[in-house]
Amino acid sequence: MGDHNSSQASYIHLVHHLIEECIVFNMGKEECMDALFKHANIKPIITSTGTHIIDRYMVVWYNSNL
Repeated sequence: MGDHNSSQASYIHLVHHLIEECIVFNMGKEECMDALFKHANIKPIITSTGTHIIDRYMVVWYNSNL
């Protein structure tokens, strides 16, 4: 069970990193979902969920740093 949780954590970390790369390249959400599906075989629903979480985090960060 520990290996399964570790692999899930690694996958989540990878998706997060790739979404950040999309942001660096000023890619929109749809463009990012398409690119990750095409090049990394990450399902769009996974990318969509990840971008949603990052969006929420950025709002909290922005509001706390005003």
